[in-house]
Amino acid sequence: MAVKKPVSALPPLTIGIDGNEANVTRRVGSNVYAYYLIKSLYELNSSHTYIIYLKEPPQADMPVPHEKWQYRIMPFSRLWTQIRLPLELWMTSTRPDVFLSPGHYVSPLLPVPVVISIMDLAYLTHPQFFRQSDLIQLRTWTQRSINKSQHILTISEYSKNDIPKYYQYDPNNITVTYPGINHNKYFFPQNDGDINRVKKQFGISKNYLLYVGTLQPRKNLDGLVKAFANLKMNDYQLVIAGKKGWMYESLFQLVEKMGLQKQVIFTDFVLDEDLPPLMAGARALVLVSFYEGFGIPVAEALAVGTPAVVSGVSSLPEVLGGAGFKVDPNNIKSITQGLKKIINLNQTEYSQLMDKGIAHVKLFQWDRVAVQTNKVLEKIFLLNNKDL
Repeated sequence: MAVKKPVSALPPLTIGIDGNEANVTRRVGSNVYAYYLIKSLYELNSSHTYIIYLKEPPQADMPVPHEKWQYRIMPFSRLWTQIRLPLELWMTSTRPDVFLSPGHYVSPLLPVPVVISIMDLAYLTHPQFFRQSDLIQLRTWTQRSINKSQHILTISEYSKNDIPKYYQYDPNNITVTYPGINHNKYFFPQNDGDINRVKKQFGISKNYLLYVGTLQPRKNLDGLVKAFANLKMNDYQLVIAGKKGWMYESLFQLVEKMGLQKQVIFTDFVLDEDLPPLMAGARALVLVSFYEGFGIPVAEALAVGTPAVVSGVSSLPEVLGGAGFKVDPNNIKSITQGLKKIINLNQTEYSQLMDKGIAHVKLFQWDRVAVQTNKVLEKIFLLNNKDL
């Protein structure tokens, strides 16, 4: 009788990570995702060794190196991803067992199994919101990266369904890892003194609806302002919090044309410590974008006990989880009705939405993202080493 070969336990791996998305000073979008993913992997009690490959020395808030967490600094002005990194991996004696890129791009020349992260496919579904040069790069480099990767991480079920529509890729090799939020900052209840402080700081003197994000066309802020004007509620203000992006001039012109200068408040960029109380003081967080890869501000608002009004498109319904109302971003009347609903709720109905949101955001934990990501990396190693 043949004796079955014993199955070995998974050995400690060497995991390579492209850390450049995380290694920046002012993080937005994919930078935030990459930073907190790397930070959470660092905090895992893992037997694996991680090598973080960088163009420049790590920022001060990047994890402190130790025996199992190493930085490999490789200065190179151009073609770092496509040439410099593959060259390093081909020539090193400590080649990773598997490699993770928390972004769309990896080189097809990498000599190891690869896992990539794709936030969304907005550049394909809504190309009008991108510069032509960026579109060309996103389309060509993402295609090459997908061809190279053995597994894809993405941040919503919506994106998981989108990827096989546009690329020949097996959906069984796509894993959804919802981004986390900082639960140490975004929690319920927030301090009343902090709420009053930020309201005074930004000149908010009435009840208010809040938008948080960059000022850009994709966010549909013109539509939001028009819907807000339709409310004709002098006891409410609309607070638009975020830095200027591009093509925002028409928004300021619209507010002036409608005579809403006293009712619409532009805060510009808001510091991290001011955002939780600013969200907590609002009647609702409003995000009626034409497209969102995820919509972190919605999750953060729910965490501080503030329901939301969001577009019923892309990934936003997943983030909302029923703790508010969905609207049609292409229909001003629909947006207006959504705002009216959230304003006119009685206290019992409003409290029910608050409770639903606070429970729902427990899904969004960075330590969970790290565990899921680690499992995928281990799985890809085992698929490439079936004799273990």
